[in-house]
Amino acid sequence: MFSFDVLYGANTAASRMFGARDGVPSLLDRCARFIVTSWQVTRSTLNILPHDLYEVLLGEACQALLSHRSGSPGLFLTYLVQRWPSPVLRPGNTISRYRLDMQSHKKTWELVMHIVNGMCQPDDQCKLTLLDLSDIPINGSTCLNVLQKIFASLNSRSLTVVMDLSLDSENYHPVRRLLREVRHSKVGSLKVLCRRLVLNSLGKDRLLKVLSGEEPELIVALNLEMNPLENQGLAAVLPSLVKFPNLQALNLSYNLIITTKDQTTGPMVAQAFSNLKQLRRLSLSHNILTGSLRTLLEPLAQPLQALYICECKLSSSDLAYLANSRHARSLQELDLGFNNLKQEAINLEKLLDAAGDTLRYLSLDNTRLNQTNSPVKLWARLSRRLRKLVAVSMRGNDFSPEDQVAVLKNLAKNGHSVVYIGVCMVYEPDIDDFFMDKWDVGNDRVTQFFELYNACGEPEEPDMSLSKNKTRSVIVHDLDVVNKRDALIFIHNLEEECNP
Repeated sequence: MFSFDVLYGANTAASRMFGARDGVPSLLDRCARFIVTSWQVTRSTLNILPHDLYEVLLGEACQALLSHRSGSPGLFLTYLVQRWPSPVLRPGNTISRYRLDMQSHKKTWELVMHIVNGMCQPDDQCKLTLLDLSDIPINGSTCLNVLQKIFASLNSRSLTVVMDLSLDSENYHPVRRLLREVRHSKVGSLKVLCRRLVLNSLGKDRLLKVLSGEEPELIVALNLEMNPLENQGLAAVLPSLVKFPNLQALNLSYNLIITTKDQTTGPMVAQAFSNLKQLRRLSLSHNILTGSLRTLLEPLAQPLQALYICECKLSSSDLAYLANSRHARSLQELDLGFNNLKQEAINLEKLLDAAGDTLRYLSLDNTRLNQTNSPVKLWARLSRRLRKLVAVSMRGNDFSPEDQVAVLKNLAKNGHSVVYIGVCMVYEPDIDDFFMDKWDVGNDRVTQFFELYNACGEPEEPDMSLSKNKTRSVIVHDLDVVNKRDALIFIHNLEEECNP
C-alpha cells in the first residue's frame, strides 16, 4: 500500500485515489469505457473512429484491465494495437497520465503481453514500428517473454523496442543468448534499447559484462541491489557507472558495503558520484555507512530528490550533516527506517523542517521514535511544516495507542490534503476502485480506534494559513499482526475550509 522505489518513485493508494484526475468522467471517457468493455461494439467502432481517439481508448483499456473490470479489455487492447495508426506507441505515458496501479505483477504481465500480441499480429492498417515499454516495471521473466515473442514474429519487418530490462540469475543466460541471436538475425531487424536497467543477484563479473554492452547515453536508471559486491566488488564496478552520463537514479542497496571497514571506500564512491551529473535519486539502504554521509553526498552535482538510507547505522554526525545540507531542501522522498533516532530529535526536526516545502513521502519505521523526548509534541510541530506530505510510515516504534491517535490528529489538522500514515488499531479489508466500502461496524478494532480518536485531547491550534482544501482525508494503515491482514481506514472530511 505504501512503497518506495528509487527507479519509478514512491507510490501509495492515496495519490491514485485522491489525485487530480478524480472527478466526474467526461462524456468521451464514458463512451470510451463502453467501447472497451463491449467486445461486440469494438470491431465495428474502430473502423469509423478518428485516429485521434485511439489514445483515449488505450487509456481506458489499460485502466479496465488493471482494475479487473468486466468484459474483455485485454482482447480489446490487442485489437487496438493491431490497428495502431502511428509509428510509435508509448503505453507507459498513458499509464502515468491515468495514474494506474502497477503493483500487481500478474496484471502488469497481462497488460504487456496483450500489447505485444497486438504488435506481433498487425493488420494492414497498422503503422507501428517502435514500441516503448519504458516506465512499465516488468520482471525478468516478462522481459524474456516479450523479447522471445517479438523476435519470433519479425517476418522481415524492422522493429524497435524500448524497455526497462531486468536481468537476474534465472534469466541472465537466456536473455543474453536471445540478444545475440537478434543481432545476427537475417529474417528481420529488431533493435532493443534500454532506459532502466535492473541487475539483481548477478555478482561482479556478470555485472561488468552487462554494463559494458549497453548504450550508456540511453540509461537513466540503474538498479544494482542484492549483488553482494562488498567493498572490493564495488571498486571494480564503479568505473563502469561513470560511463552513464544521463543516469538519474541509482540503487546500490543490499550490497554488503561497509564504509567503516577501510579508509578508501568512501572517497572512491564519492569520486564516482561526482561524475554522475544528472543523479537525483539514490538508494544506499542496507549497507553500513556510519559517519560517511558527508563524504558520499557532498560531491553530487545535483541536490537529491529521493534518498533511501534505510538500516545504514547512521550516526549523529550523519543526521546533522543531512539536516544542514542542500539535499534537505529538495528531498521529495526520504527513507530513514531502521536507524536508531532516539537521541536525534533535534537533528530530525531540523531535517524535516528544511524539507517541509518539498517532502512528500517519508519512512521512519523502527527508528525508536517512541523514545524521543515528547514524540507527540515533536509531531505537533512537524505536522505544520510538512506542507506537501502525502504519506508517512512510522511502524514498529511502539507508540501507545493514545500517542498514535494524537500524532494522527496533528497530521490531519494541519493543512494536508491527504496523509497516509502507518499506525495500528484499525481494520477495514475492502476498497473498491474509487473509495471504501461500508464500515464493518461490528469490528472491535474500528470501534476502538474511533473511541480513542474522539477521546484524544485536541492538539495545538492548526496553522490556518496552510489550510486551502475544502476537505482533508486521512488514510490510516498498518498490518493486523493478529489476523495477518492489512489494517486500513479512511477518515474523510475532517476539517472544513476556513474562510480567510
